[in-house]
Amino acid sequence: MRAVSLLTACSVMLSLSGCMTQDELLPFDGSRVTLLQLAPLIEGEDIAVISTDFGEIRMRFFPSEAPNAVNNFVTLAREGFFNDRAVIGPRGLLASSLPVLISGSSDDSGKKGVSRVGGKPFKQEISANLWQITGAVSVLDDTDKGDSRFFIAGSRPVPEWQLDEIEAACYPQNVIEAYRTYGGLPEYSLEYSVFAQVVQGQEVVDGMIESLQTGGKGLTINTVEIISYDPDGDTADP
Repeated sequence: MRAVSLLTACSVMLSLSGCMTQDELLPFDGSRVTLLQLAPLIEGEDIAVISTDFGEIRMRFFPSEAPNAVNNFVTLAREGFFNDRAVIGPRGLLASSLPVLISGSSDDSGKKGVSRVGGKPFKQEISANLWQITGAVSVLDDTDKGDSRFFIAGSRPVPEWQLDEIEAACYPQNVIEAYRTYGGLPEYSLEYSVFAQVVQGQEVVDGMIESLQTGGKGLTINTVEIISYDPDGDTADP
């Protein structure tokens, strides 16, 4: 697991090895962390509609926290880059024991992607307002630089021992409760740039992950469409 070296939303680092001193922890007071993934959808905000053979996945974006990652995904989606794109499991790219869905690679290895942000990989955009709860969509940046590759966190209850561990590491209480309530992958907290969140179709994500874990092959994203959220015409809920 990579070490966390930078937070864009605050000036402290977290480590699972122990607590910060009181002075170091104050800038990371949980009352100052806004869990954007759990906020209500806003009329007019961009939504990605991902069509697969397993069903439809919808996700919202967080351009205030990860502008380059969001811009890259939306631009590529509108170009049709993600259409008929392979979906894979970890394949050594991430911990194979964790439920994740990976796509966006420009080749079958999962190790190459493309960027429309100046034509080169973009820097990590780590935010203390975005966490690896179930349904989090993150940039798969294996060199601390991002491109078109992304992964979605599958549904996974966080065991009590791990909740105790992140509490001992002084994670904000509202973040701990989010992991307790929604599950997720605390192992990846503040390591990968979260830029979106599944708001509808998490069961589709989980079904695809299960298929991959049981030997399924040939999974693809059929199309990705960017639409504006309409509360009267959409059923997506955070």
